[in-house]
Formats: sequence, structure tokens, C-alpha cells
Amino acid sequence: MKLIKIFVDEYKFQPIGDIHCTQTENLIQLRDEEKKKNSKNKTVKVSKDVEFDPTEATELMQANLEQLNNLANVKKITVCLDESDEINLTDLTVNILSDLIKGKIELQEVELMGCGNSGNGIDNTVMNSTHPSTGAGTHSHNINQSTSYATDTSTAMDHMDIEVLSYKEYSYPVALYRSFIDSNLNRTTLLSTITHSLKNQQYQGLQPESVLFLHLLWMKKLLSLMNARSKKEEFIKQDRPLIDFGIKKLVFEIKVKDMHRVFNRGSKDFNKGGRFYGPYYQGMPSKFRKHIYIDGKKTVEWDYSGLHIRMLYHQLGLEFTGDPYAIGDGSQRNEYKLVSLISINADKRGSHIAVRDALQNAGFDAAQDLSAIRKMMDDFKAHHAPIQEFLFSGAGIGLQNIDGRIMEKIMMKLHAKGIVALPIHDSAIVEEEHSARLQKIMLQVYEDEMGYAPVLKAS
Repeated sequence: MKLIKIFVDEYKFQPIGDIHCTQTENLIQLRDEEKKKNSKNKTVKVSKDVEFDPTEATELMQANLEQLNNLANVKKITVCLDESDEINLTDLTVNILSDLIKGKIELQEVELMGCGNSGNGIDNTVMNSTHPSTGAGTHSHNINQSTSYATDTSTAMDHMDIEVLSYKEYSYPVALYRSFIDSNLNRTTLLSTITHSLKNQQYQGLQPESVLFLHLLWMKKLLSLMNARSKKEEFIKQDRPLIDFGIKKLVFEIKVKDMHRVFNRGSKDFNKGGRFYGPYYQGMPSKFRKHIYIDGKKTVEWDYSGLHIRMLYHQLGLEFTGDPYAIGDGSQRNEYKLVSLISINADKRGSHIAVRDALQNAGFDAAQDLSAIRKMMDDFKAHHAPIQEFLFSGAGIGLQNIDGRIMEKIMMKLHAKGIVALPIHDSAIVEEEHSARLQKIMLQVYEDEMGYAPVLKAS
């Protein structure tokens, strides 16, 4: 409690959403790599910032970024998930939980299964996370002793104590596991225990975001008790409906929206890299993007299909309109899409390991056979013979410079009409009503830059 008093008195600290990520002040960044010894005395490459004198070009890019950021920050960008939308335990216990705490996202609405003051579930719009406490201005412990109840699973928790630590106008609900299950959980019992815990009377009377906060922490605790560790990683990444985790509705607002641009290789010509980074929506799970709303309106995402492969052909004055990933009989299209990504960005040395790691992270069986991976790489180069000299050569950093320039022009044209576009490197998200305008501008800007028509697809 002494620590909480210090946080409240000195920093007006709240438990949820009050650790704020400082957004970068340097909108144009130049970076390079240097080799250093790590703690295991292995030589690794680390990124370092490179100082540069502003030029007319960098000042224009910065001015454009300021305009784009100002427009984005007056828009309310939310992600709306309902009970049928798929999510996994990593999304909940790693991404959403930590991002709520850090203030990257802010809870707007939550409805939990079988939990609420009226017994009909929580369904409140959350305006903030500051709540009056009982005993304002003094330190008081409001301790509710939990009681046992019948369960339909043999390993469900039998006790969870929630203490509400109150000080001044702040309340801090803390879940305590004094009498805790001591048996290992398997997949079935873990899921049933997660949803069963929402019946706990301890949750009644707490604010919605406090219940969600404790519920996500409870999931994290249960995962630590799960047996069969060898299959744990596979399980926690498995997508399933949100309702399987006891959540009927989850709406959060994206608070981190500022963009900056990163140029690479220390090139003061600013011709390496230059893509847009920073906003939360770029790093969140891609499956959430279709649930983005701007000022309460549905959105659409248009992206350049096979962007960098087509750009290589177009730079050589060659047309390419086919599917760049349909190699052989097309049955391994998704695997070849990853091969393509690595082929653009990795140099020759160790590229087969980079391909293996990408396939492994995506859960493809092909990752187990290095000889098969080398064959895939050879087949990919043979299929794209006209541009094979650029594959596995590190050409991607130059192509990123061009697509960064293209994306800047697209966003500025939309900005002139008061339309905000959310960039995801080779795609952009706008309100549905602006879908046709975005499509037209993407076609026009690419053709002006490359001299050929791109292939676009919408989601």
C-alpha cells in the first residue's frame, strides 16, 4: 500500500491505461546497423540512430507527417469485436492486456458472459478508468471473502479473493490466489475454467474495465498451470471465437496514431527504406484490421497485390499481371508468399534459414526440411527468371523507398479532401464511403511512379 500511495500522490497513477507510451518526437529517422557483442559474446547487428542535417526534402516530409498526424488524431479509431470473432490466448493475455495497461488502447465497451450487477452481463460504455472509492481520502481495504460453489469441471478454481485497495479517489482491484488449484490443467479444463470463473460473485459491483483486467490476468495465471508444455505454444496461438473466453463484446479505441518514417543504411540521400511506422494498428494482429471503425463508420482496406515482385518487373520495363505466388500446381501458394517476402528483403547469405524461420513461425510443415526449402527457393527464382538477379539480394530496402514515396502521395491526396488513410506499408484503410476514391488514387499514383498499372485487391 505504501507503493500505491507514492504512485497516487506523485504521479496520479491509475492501474489501467495510465502508463503512456511516449511517441517519437523525430518524425524523420535515419538508422544504420553496427556489430556488437551480446551477453553470450556472440556478434550481432544492432540498430543505431544517425544524426543528419535537415534538407528541403526532409523538411517537406516532416511537414507532411505533421499534417497527416494532426488529421489522424482528431479521428476516433476503434476496433469492435463480438463473440463470433476469432482470437487466441496470445492476443488476449499478451497483446490486449499489456496494451490496455500501457495506454496504447483504451477500453470503450465490454460485455462478459454471466457477469454483471444485474446478472444480465456487463454492457457499459467506459468513459474513463478513474472511479470513486469508498472512504475517499483515507486508506481502506475492502476485502470480500470468496465462497466455494459447485462446478461442472473438476479443476475449476475453488477460491479467488479480490481485494479493492482504495486511496483518495482511486480504487485498485487486486486478485489474490490464496487457496488455489494445485492440479495441472489440460486444454479442455483450462477453457472451461476461464469461462466458469466469470460466475464468481467477487466480480459483482466492480467497474467493467476492472473485471476485464482481472479476467485477462486470470487467464494468464491459468496458462502457467497448464500441462503438456510441448504443445502449449500451439494451443495459445489457436484462434477460436471470443465467446470461448467468456467475452461477448470487446470494443477498444486506438490511442497511438502518430506516424514517423524510418530510413536505413545510414544513407543521407534518404534512398533506403522510408516506410511509415508507429501507429498501433500496424502492429496489432492483422485479423483485427477488418474490425476497424473510423468515427463509428466501417472501413475497407485496399492493398497492392504482390507489390515488390511487380515493381521489380516494372523497373525493367516488363509487364507482369499473374499471381506471383502461384508456383507449380499452386497448392503451396501461402508458403511461396513467405518465400517471396524473404527473397525481396534477405541477401543470399543465410536466406534459407530466414525462409525456414518464416515458415516455422507461420506453422507450415515445409519448415522441417531444409532441402525442400532450398528447392522452393530455386523454383521461385526459376518462375521469376527475368528478375532472379534481384531475388535474395537485399533489394527490398530500395523498393521500400519507392513504396514509401507512393504511400505518402496517396495519403496527402486524401488528406487534401479531409480523408484519413491508415497505412499498412503496401495497403491503406479508409472509411467504406471513400473506397472508390482510394482505389482510384492508388492506381493513379502507382502508374505515375512506375509507368505500369498495379493489381489491387480489397478486403
